[in-house]
Amino acid sequence: MEPSSTWSHNVDPARLPDPSLQRQSISSLFNKLRLSPSSSSPLPDSISLSLNSASLAAADQATRELCRLVSASLVTPSDALLELQSALDGCSSGAGARLGLAPVFVKGIGFVVRFLFKTDSSWGRSGFDPVELHPFVKVLLFGEHVEMELIRQVSLFIVHNKTGGVKEVGRFLKPILMFSVLRKSSLVFARDLISSVATIACSLKEEALLSLLIGCLKYFPRENGKELKLLLSLAECLVDAYAVILRQYNIQATMSKAQTCCVELLEIFLPLCYVQGKPFGVTETILQLVKRLLSMQKEHNLKFSPEFNSVFISISYVLSQAEFEHDQLAGLKLLLFLTEWRFQSDLNSSGPTCLLKEELLCIFPVVNMLISPSNSVKAMASHFLSMVNGLILDLISAHSSEENACSSWTPVDPHSSVLLRLLNYLMFEVQSSSGNFFYLELITRDGGLGQQEMCQEEKHWAFLFGEYLSRSCQQESTHNVIQPGISGLLSSVATLLVTHATLGPSAVETLAKLGATDPKLAVPMLLSVLFYIRIFSSNVNDTPQMVLRLMESLAPFSSHNFMVPIVLQTIRPMLKSEAKPMLYATAVRLLCKMWISSDRVFANLQKVLDVEGHSGIVPEKDIAISIAASVRDVCKNNPDRGVDLILPVSSCIESRASMVQALGLEGLAYLCEADVVDFYTAWAIISKHVFDYSTDSGLAYGLAKLLEWGSMDADAYPDVSANIVQILWDIATKKNMYHDSSWVEARVAAFISLSHYKVVHVQQAIPDFKRRNFECFISENNQTVLNAMEELEVEIIRFEHTWKRGLKVTRRTVSKADKLLHVFPEVVFTRDKKRYCELPGAALICLDFTPKDESRHGIMKDLHRVHAAYETALLELAESLHVPRNLAVALLVLQSWKVFLDQWISAVVNSINAQNISSDLSEKNRKAANDIFKILCKVAVESVPAAAVNIALAIGALCLVIPATEHFVVSNASEFLFNWLYEYGHEHKQWSAAISLGLVTSYFHPTDNQSKYKIINGLLKVLQTTESSLVRGACGIGLGYASKCIFRGVQENITSVKSEETKLLETIITTLCAFLSKQYPSTVSSFQALLTEAVPSAPQLILEVCDFSTEDPWGIAGLVLGLGISIFALYRTEAHKAVIILKNLLVSWVADLSFDEITKITKVPLSIGSCLALPMVISFCHRVELSREDDLDSLFNHYYLLISELIQMKKSNGVYTDLLMAASMGAGSLISNIATDGVYSLRLDVVKDLLQTIGNVYTKAGPPLVHLGGLIGTVNAFGASAGDLDQSTTQHISFLTNAPKELTSLIRGPLLSNPSCESLCTSTIQEIFLLAKDMQDPQRKHYAAWALSFLRNQWLSRDLSGKDSSSNQNLSEGTLGWDLCSWLRDLGSSQTETLPQKEILATVLRCLTKAPRLPSFDWASIIRRCMKFEEPGSHKSTPSLREECLNFSLVHASNISTLLHFLDDLTDLPRFMHLESQLQALLLENLSTLLRLFSGSRLEKLFGDLMQFFSLESSSILRRSLWKGLCNYFGENSMKVEGSSLMHLGKCMECLLSHLPGFNGDSQITVFEHELSDATKCLSLTPQSWLIDLLKVTAAGPSSAESNFDEGKRIVIVARLVNSGSLPVSELGKMKAYILNAKSESSWWNVLLEVTTAISISDNMVKRQWLLDALEVSCVAEYPLMTLRFVGLLCGLNCAYMPLLIVDPRSVIADLPLTLPALLSDPNWRSVRSSVAEKLWSSANRVRTWAEHLFNGLGLMDGSGIKETDGEMGLLLVRVMHETCVVLKEHLPFDKQLKLATSEGL
Repeated sequence: MEPSSTWSHNVDPARLPDPSLQRQSISSLFNKLRLSPSSSSPLPDSISLSLNSASLAAADQATRELCRLVSASLVTPSDALLELQSALDGCSSGAGARLGLAPVFVKGIGFVVRFLFKTDSSWGRSGFDPVELHPFVKVLLFGEHVEMELIRQVSLFIVHNKTGGVKEVGRFLKPILMFSVLRKSSLVFARDLISSVATIACSLKEEALLSLLIGCLKYFPRENGKELKLLLSLAECLVDAYAVILRQYNIQATMSKAQTCCVELLEIFLPLCYVQGKPFGVTETILQLVKRLLSMQKEHNLKFSPEFNSVFISISYVLSQAEFEHDQLAGLKLLLFLTEWRFQSDLNSSGPTCLLKEELLCIFPVVNMLISPSNSVKAMASHFLSMVNGLILDLISAHSSEENACSSWTPVDPHSSVLLRLLNYLMFEVQSSSGNFFYLELITRDGGLGQQEMCQEEKHWAFLFGEYLSRSCQQESTHNVIQPGISGLLSSVATLLVTHATLGPSAVETLAKLGATDPKLAVPMLLSVLFYIRIFSSNVNDTPQMVLRLMESLAPFSSHNFMVPIVLQTIRPMLKSEAKPMLYATAVRLLCKMWISSDRVFANLQKVLDVEGHSGIVPEKDIAISIAASVRDVCKNNPDRGVDLILPVSSCIESRASMVQALGLEGLAYLCEADVVDFYTAWAIISKHVFDYSTDSGLAYGLAKLLEWGSMDADAYPDVSANIVQILWDIATKKNMYHDSSWVEARVAAFISLSHYKVVHVQQAIPDFKRRNFECFISENNQTVLNAMEELEVEIIRFEHTWKRGLKVTRRTVSKADKLLHVFPEVVFTRDKKRYCELPGAALICLDFTPKDESRHGIMKDLHRVHAAYETALLELAESLHVPRNLAVALLVLQSWKVFLDQWISAVVNSINAQNISSDLSEKNRKAANDIFKILCKVAVESVPAAAVNIALAIGALCLVIPATEHFVVSNASEFLFNWLYEYGHEHKQWSAAISLGLVTSYFHPTDNQSKYKIINGLLKVLQTTESSLVRGACGIGLGYASKCIFRGVQENITSVKSEETKLLETIITTLCAFLSKQYPSTVSSFQALLTEAVPSAPQLILEVCDFSTEDPWGIAGLVLGLGISIFALYRTEAHKAVIILKNLLVSWVADLSFDEITKITKVPLSIGSCLALPMVISFCHRVELSREDDLDSLFNHYYLLISELIQMKKSNGVYTDLLMAASMGAGSLISNIATDGVYSLRLDVVKDLLQTIGNVYTKAGPPLVHLGGLIGTVNAFGASAGDLDQSTTQHISFLTNAPKELTSLIRGPLLSNPSCESLCTSTIQEIFLLAKDMQDPQRKHYAAWALSFLRNQWLSRDLSGKDSSSNQNLSEGTLGWDLCSWLRDLGSSQTETLPQKEILATVLRCLTKAPRLPSFDWASIIRRCMKFEEPGSHKSTPSLREECLNFSLVHASNISTLLHFLDDLTDLPRFMHLESQLQALLLENLSTLLRLFSGSRLEKLFGDLMQFFSLESSSILRRSLWKGLCNYFGENSMKVEGSSLMHLGKCMECLLSHLPGFNGDSQITVFEHELSDATKCLSLTPQSWLIDLLKVTAAGPSSAESNFDEGKRIVIVARLVNSGSLPVSELGKMKAYILNAKSESSWWNVLLEVTTAISISDNMVKRQWLLDALEVSCVAEYPLMTLRFVGLLCGLNCAYMPLLIVDPRSVIADLPLTLPALLSDPNWRSVRSSVAEKLWSSANRVRTWAEHLFNGLGLMDGSGIKETDGEMGLLLVRVMHETCVVLKEHLPFDKQLKLATSEGL
């Protein structure tokens, strides 16, 4: 018979009348099923029918029978479980009788579950997904009818399966426990279930089961009072269970496990202390449970676990919030118990104890309970304070002895973790960086990016928190800023910090601010201050400063009206007449400070300050000074109240004590300043008292401060004011008797007061004021006084500028030398046209060959006639002017042709203008240059060799005079000359073309490098291959001039071009040295030393002797001269040592030339070249500060001796002639260069002797070239600059008044403008003038006229150097400005003069910098000379003398051209690189000024030099200076920067950004912090469109950015710009994905800080979006750790716990369980709670999966996408995210709450 049909053959059990029959019927049925052949087939329907029977007995029996089948393995447990669950589900749809069957099925389900769990080792161990599939959960979902039975079945399950392992049992039961806890409708069931399981745990002695139950409490809801009470009832149950288990343990190892359960319970209880809005009695219950829990530990002699310290923090919080006596008593009892236990534990401990006792955090709330109305509370509070008194003293002693010790344990709740981390950091890591207080620094930051660093104390928490309080109170009430509970914790920390040796003073101020800002904290803070006053007073090892600070902190409490009586009551005993004088004085000062906080105290203060009522006390010195100081402070802070104290003020002034009198005068000064007391009325009264200030600096200071206010009505009281000014002057000038600092202060105050009076009053009051003031100023030796005098002197200078009376305008007298030079052409040249061919050199320079338009008496319009006239003159002069084989003469000829061609071009341009041809100037110049060049080429081809040399030199001269834009003509001319250079058969063409080509190279287009390289390589080739020594020498000169164009162009690719040019220069230097060393083997070592410095890669010179004895000496001299000229290029390559070696080498060839060597003609050619090269070399080296002044005297002596010896030898062969000529020319040029430079003083007798010796060269009989050398040397000494073709070292002749009018033994400046040289110059020029008229010696006449023409041409150019607005720069003599300028000019003009201190010079320069006008002096020479008075690089805190010189130049360069040339020289790249860093920084900071001064190509060169400099220079200081300079420029020209200027500035900023240093990650302040701040400030001023393009902030990702700096720095800059308001926050948002998905590196931490700073100024909507986006990114990010750090930063900054948080990469993660929930508790963030919780839960699951694989060594799971490598941080991240999710569980859906609760820990 089939089993399915069995039921049909039996009677329905429900129809049977008796329950016993029903049971028998069911038993019979199941017996038949038991005998059925197969048990693997599906269960027959009869079983379902039996279970679903309406009869309770039948259903019960069926359940029993089914369970027997399961136990007999006749039915699979899973099938039986399904049937029973189905039957249970059927009960829910039945009637009330059917519901009674539910417990029966629950029993069956319980049996099957027990059986299945026991027999199947895999079932139920891996959990159920979803949790609703758990059999017990399914039962619970049925309803409350089965709850009791379910509890019994759970209990049975535990008991029956305990042998299989309680942990496995607990893992199986965890879903039902968590489900019941999380399901709010089942909370009562959860309570009963957990109680039942706890009972079983007691009987089984299983702490693991108890831990499971404790874990359930973490998820227990606590949103309202009902839920809290249920939670506490469960907690009591678990504490009871724990007590039972603990009593049953005896083994120490087991006891430690039990203690772990205690810590777990504390993790439940302690967070409940911080829950806001708890019902009445809940706090007391929590504290009692904690005390009971800890009492068990002590009763069982368990050790005091470090984790128990967290209880102290909770107690501190509870006591600060407790309002009811029973809560206070409960807290105090627990505190006393725990403190005593810890004391005992420390006594029994053998190891070192921690100096930081957490119970000290309770001092603040306990002190507050001393005023409780409850005697019990007060008694217990007093007992606790007496217990910790010793701990406080120990902590103070520990700090004073620099002992450091801190606790290392894991707090049991987030609040404890945060607070104790802060305490340990503050108490024992003061030396650490303040970057850990990022939040407070951000909120208290002044000025954003430009803030200055504070001292170490101020940067720490106490100061920052005090600032935070001050700022918060200015914006809103403290109640809204700090939550009540948080304020208690903050107060506890601040109170404990008072004991710290370093942070104590700031902590005291913080206490005062807390009490002053929050009325609720006023009384507790006052009590805390009084408590610590007693502590520090009893500490004999401590100084009294802390006691005084604590007493001062009492004053701010009086800002609350209700606190005034309390504070007064506190200090009133100190004001009794019998009090000690020191205490009385202290109380008076304290009362004054109280009045500053509250005017309600004024009546009390006025009574104390009433001297008449305290006649017996006033004589005490301390009290008198205290009262006087208080009177002074009242007058200062509130002059209206000060008027009420006018009698005490008067009494102080009448006092005999000088200190009291001084304070009284200061108080009166404040009243006069506020204009509540008339100064002259008060002075009339007090002046009757004789002020003996001559010996008392304090009295002098007070008097000086008072007399300042006499300046307001000085006109109305002229006599009295004159007397006052005399008193001030007397105080100010007391410098010979008193040098202490107090007198310095008095003198400073006097000078400041004098500066407030009108200058005319001061001048009238003080006899001979101008002289006395000037002498006082330049003789003052105190820098502080000089700074004070500066203001007075500037006022005088400005007054003299506006005062026109007595202005003397002097006219420059015309000297006889001027007249001679003026009439020179008319005298020398007659109307005979052929006459000029007799004097061709002078004619080229002096004559104008432009034909006149006779009909109109105007400019010739016929261009052909103009060209014809000049062409004729060209042919005649070229044939007449003989150029010998002398390279020095060739240079003079080329310079002469330069003047001639300049006149020719001007004549052509004027003729074109006369024809009214409409074209621009450049077109006219181009036409003129082209026409002239064609004529020159035609003449050159047709000329004889002698004339061809002139034409070749003229072509070179043409390139020197045509406009700089005519590069086409220069290119054609170079091609013509280049072809001549290679005509080896025509020596005259080669050597003349070589010289011209060398000069032409400097006039190519800046980018035409190929042409320059072609000429240089051509000259090198000809030099090496030619057989003509003259050509070789000319090539040497050409290479020297060509080298000057190296490194001067504008290159697009600086690196490649510089490399090529460096090779060319190295080749030039090497080639010249190699040729010279071959001729003179003895010089090999010298040249090798030169090459070692100049060309490190150059090969060793080979000692190879060549016979050049028959060669032209100019072949060697030309090479030496070319090598000397190359010194400019060497300097530009920064080969400064090579420059010095070359200079010394040239000097040695002049100095070491002995008589024998001259006779043997061994080194004479070397000396010829050296004599010509040395003037420019020496002048250049002095200008760039590579030479000493001592070298000049010896060099002049060498020239003198050499010329004298050569004159005495009376030899006339070529070598001697050439040497004497070169020596004469060189000596004259040296005199001119050094004198005109104006920096060094020349001895007049030396100059006269040398000029007389040179004069003997041309006056005595000798070869014509010798005469020419002497004549040229003489006129060069007067500034003719003959032979200096490119004006490289010389200046225009200055006829400005640059020398003292009286005769001196030392001379500076051009000889023609020096009165001491007037007779010498006049007689010499007259002598040469007569020679030019001499008809007996035509050759000497020619040379004399030629030489004088050079001088006249330079004299005519004086207007170029005199365009310094001399008409409006005139300054009357006798004024202070004139005297100071003259004093600067005349410094060092006497050999016996003692130079003043550098500080005086710097102050004088500062005064003149502010002067509206200056006299017409040669200021460049004066400034250079002043710079020599200080050694370069001397570092000072104040600006140095050299810096002041530079400041002066920058201010006045716009009106004084010599200063503009000076700045041009300093900003040239080689010179700039050689400056000390201070001057470099100053020039860069004044970039805006330089951009105004320079223009055109000079600006382009300036930017090119800056780019090149910063491509090599890595100094952060200099980069910051340039950023500041750019910032100033943009600030001044924000609306005018456009076009090429913006392009150049942009390139400059891109270069700076590319060199911005990287992060170091050590702290928030990185190595590039200040530079980055300067860069951001500058960028914030640039046009936004350009800025966005530069930073590419619109790029979608990092791959699209093409900037030269890395993405981290780019984001930081954008963040700074957003923070400054220069960019919208949306630009930063475009980088969000990249910012939040960066690799976890220390450098990126700084990026996150900057981004957080930028977002902090945004509104809450932006912040909420960033938080949501960050959490969303963390769900997919490869590096979620960095993303969550940003989340931590954002939460910490905006949550209530912000002031307590330490900010570092680890802490922001560890604090997430506290900061994120605290943030979301804010109503402003309520809208995103659910979204945040869900995103965090998703991210936590992802991180958890990754960590499980990483922890288990399985590697990364496919598709996880996480690439983090820090396993330790990974585990921390998992734990923190889980804890955070637990806190936020109420905002998660129920299914996610279940998954969170049932997830296993790692």
